[in-house]
Amino acid sequence: MQKLVEAISVIISYVKLRRWPRNRRISIKAVIKGAVSIGDYTYIGARTEIRGTLSRVTIGRYCSIGRDVKIFSAGQMHVFEGLSTYPFFTLDSTLDRRSFNRSGESTVIGNDVWIGSNAVIMAGVEVGDGSVVGAGSIVTKDVPAYSIVAGNPARVIKSRFDEPTRDRVTESRWWELDYHELKARFPALVSENVPVHADADW
Repeated sequence: MQKLVEAISVIISYVKLRRWPRNRRISIKAVIKGAVSIGDYTYIGARTEIRGTLSRVTIGRYCSIGRDVKIFSAGQMHVFEGLSTYPFFTLDSTLDRRSFNRSGESTVIGNDVWIGSNAVIMAGVEVGDGSVVGAGSIVTKDVPAYSIVAGNPARVIKSRFDEPTRDRVTESRWWELDYHELKARFPALVSENVPVHADADW
């Protein structure tokens, strides 16, 4: 039965990603549409919506994306400088959608990012490697690498590491390793008693 469940999960992920998932785990209830790229080993919780419309959404490796998260692209951002904010292209297919949505840069989620349930990532935002986005946060601005942010709008609460450690972790690029290559390094990755010091041997 377990193998059947795993096989169904792989098929669902294939349909959503339009390619073999390669260790990605995507809930059957998640919605992923458009120009969306998801890195290896990332998982996405139930009812999360990621739509790449009029701009790309790129998500790195080993990311943990909770339930009911929304990650937006330019296609979800209405133009509001004019008299109306209504997307009239929904009534008339001859109209150009780009005239009714804000143009913007791609939305980028780095590697090893944890996004808590019910968080919203606005279009064009870049969330740096190793960051944590608190549950229910509304992220409207770029998030520095290894920051913990929370609130509406989200603000930096603190950094996960001191500057030398941040630099060393960034230089290590551990997220480029596959799972089997990381096994021997789990203590440094998950234990608060064995931090990745600037002089750690990676």
